[in-house]
Order: sequence, then structure tokens, then C-alpha cells
Amino acid sequence: MSGLDLTSRGAPQNTALRASLNGADLGETAVVDGAADVTVTLPADLASGEVVLTLTAPVSGTVVHVPLTVEAAVQPVATTTRLAALLPVHLNGLLPTTLIATVRQEDGARAEGVVVFREGEKVVATVEVKGGVATHRLGRLSRGVHAYTASFEPADPAVAAPSTSDTARVWVLF
Repeated sequence: MSGLDLTSRGAPQNTALRASLNGADLGETAVVDGAADVTVTLPADLASGEVVLTLTAPVSGTVVHVPLTVEAAVQPVATTTRLAALLPVHLNGLLPTTLIATVRQEDGARAEGVVVFREGEKVVATVEVKGGVATHRLGRLSRGVHAYTASFEPADPAVAAPSTSDTARVWVLF
């Protein structure tokens, strides 16, 4: 917002601009050289529709009304990620295990993004979801039990929410 200081004699120099909405104070912004960059956070419970943002320069009494259209916030759709180990008994070099993650959106739409396969905190692979599925074939593993999870990371977090699978175990015999 610019032109906040008048050039006539004796006109006060504005130093601040206060924002309010429906009588609720939204904060104050500094005026520098007659201009202010105004950024406000609207209340979370503000209903969608037409509202008027009021900007007031307390020193000069200048008031500006800015009409706004508030749109309802879109909540990301919940997702579910499931993980299975195809051949949960892994035989190095003979029968490798494939991790299969399926991702479903609550609204039935196709999930877009990647699945990050992890063993504990260690990232094993990051794979693009295609048709709701991401797979990763495990390589050579040490003997014992290995526990894996699959975490879905959406391409657009505003559209779909992330999710993480339960643990899938793989037994390595040799």
C-alpha cells in the first residue's frame, strides 16, 4: 500500500498501519517512506464469502477498506499405505524379496507421489507410485530379521495427506 503520507503542510507522517477484520485486530505493519507491505493471517474459523479488511493509519486517521473474497480451505484427502513382502523369506542370490506398497486415497482418486521404503530410519529406496502401487526388490541382506516400512509422500500435499504403513518383516536365512 503506497501514498499513505500526504504532501500538504502540517500533515502528519504515518509510521504504522493497523489491520482489522470484522472488528478483530490482525496486527500492525510499519510505514516506511509513505508505503507499507501488508501481510495478514486470517482467522482459521473465518467463514467463506465476502469480507472487508480495514486498514487504519492511527496517526493521520486515514482508513482504507479492502474487499476480499474468502474461499473455504481445502483439506487434503486422507491416504492409506499398506506394505507387503512378496517372499518374506529372503534367500540371497536365489529368492529375493520384493516390497510392495499400495496407496489408496479416501476419495477413491489415484494417489500421486512417491513411496519411501525404510529399514528403521535408513532409506532403502524412493519409488514413484504408479496405479496406486510402488515396488522395490531387495538386494543382498545380512542374516536375521529385517523390518521395513513404506511412507507415502504426496506430489501435492494440499491434495493428499501423507501416510505410513505398518511394518513388514523379512527373514533372511543366508
